[in-house]
Amino acid sequence: MSDCSTPTTPALARADVSTSRVPLYVKAAYGSGSFGTGIMQNSIWMYLMMFYTDIVLLPSKLVGAALSVGRLWDAFTDPLMGQISDRTRTRFGRRRPYIMFGSFLWGAAFAALWMASPGWGTTSKVAYLIVMDLMFATGLTVVSTPYMALGAEITSDYSERSRIVAYRFAFFTIGQVAGSSLLNCAGLIQRASTRFLEGSPALVDGFQAILQSLANTAQASWIAAAIIISMAAVVSLIISGAVPREQFATRAVTRFRLPSAIKTSLQNRNYLRLLGAQFCAVLAGQLGVPLVPYLCKYWLKRPEYIMLAFSTIAVAIVVALPLWMRVGRYLDKSVCFRIACAMAVFNGPISLLTINPRYPLLVFPWAMWAGVCQAGIQTFAQSILADIADEDELLTGERREGMYFGVYTLTQKLIGSFGLIWAGIALSLVGYVPNAEQSSGTLWGMRLLYACVSLGNAAGVILLRGFPLTRARTAEIQNEVRRRANAG
Repeated sequence: MSDCSTPTTPALARADVSTSRVPLYVKAAYGSGSFGTGIMQNSIWMYLMMFYTDIVLLPSKLVGAALSVGRLWDAFTDPLMGQISDRTRTRFGRRRPYIMFGSFLWGAAFAALWMASPGWGTTSKVAYLIVMDLMFATGLTVVSTPYMALGAEITSDYSERSRIVAYRFAFFTIGQVAGSSLLNCAGLIQRASTRFLEGSPALVDGFQAILQSLANTAQASWIAAAIIISMAAVVSLIISGAVPREQFATRAVTRFRLPSAIKTSLQNRNYLRLLGAQFCAVLAGQLGVPLVPYLCKYWLKRPEYIMLAFSTIAVAIVVALPLWMRVGRYLDKSVCFRIACAMAVFNGPISLLTINPRYPLLVFPWAMWAGVCQAGIQTFAQSILADIADEDELLTGERREGMYFGVYTLTQKLIGSFGLIWAGIALSLVGYVPNAEQSSGTLWGMRLLYACVSLGNAAGVILLRGFPLTRARTAEIQNEVRRRANAG
């Protein structure tokens, strides 16, 4: 690790660049990449478990265990990918090549995940799911860690960083809605695609043959939707990598072994506090999300509400983001984060009243409340990460967004892996039977499981109390970094 006397580079001398508003088209282009991540990741979160339990006919315990393998692999490769992107030097930058070219691997793996057949044996189904999910997880690592780190390099402005994260989160949310909508309309898409391809040129004969060969299988419509989703994701990620520019693309970074990188980042006390707060807040959400489709299908007896509920959450997120940005003009980011966590604590108890088959429309006010909370939690936590990278640069003389975002996403994906394992086990424990009428005990078990998990948000309120990286302190750090760069 270098000390603060590290000789300055041209990039370091430009540390004060872009402290004003970022052009709208740059924020939109960068944020559009999250449309691609949202449309694929939300399809996985919402529907892949149900697809493999209800269509491919795998027991929920096996599905949860198989999916956890990819999540664990993805999590532990994130810090390594972050460090690789920190050290990459190309004429295209250090983050952008991975975003643009890695998107092809990621998109292909996503489409393959939905091609399992219910006619296979159990061992073949599990093996296929593990292999394809590992490929998807690898693509996710290659793309998402450099993509998140790139956002911290676009500007040094305290408030503008929150706006960039807000754009990213808004596009991510729109992608979530698009993914769930396409999979809900999978049958219609498959029929329309087949009609479109009839009489088409030889260029698409291969695609047409695939659809026709699968025309009588249960998963054919899912495959058609997955292919469209993957194509849309690749296009959006290419745009997000092509337009923004990196401020610190030539910055020298010391090589770390993976354990050393994790250890170094966790020695930053402010970073550790943020990780703890976000861990608890995200854990609460990840434990609950896999249960929502089952509650809509079996408790409300309205499977069509799965898409509508998540779409309502998404709309609430997009509407709430400008409101949170306005609040963020007057309050520090950590204060806004704590307010959002405090609101989210009540999400579970509210669900006991609003997710009610007698009054099914009450699910939508619940979804709106959940969306407003998530908008604040996700936006301000990720914006604080860029300020922590500034603090680290003051202490070490190095710019290591990739390492910090890599360890950050590691913790988030460990939570996701645990959430999938927990959901599969929890459904089994409460007596869930696929495609069958559930007992009253099973239904109440699902409801209580969901209601309890939101209480974890209380830890986020506590852990970021008195957080020192305020607006004023961040400005002092950036000024000191610039002063040292100019003195060098």
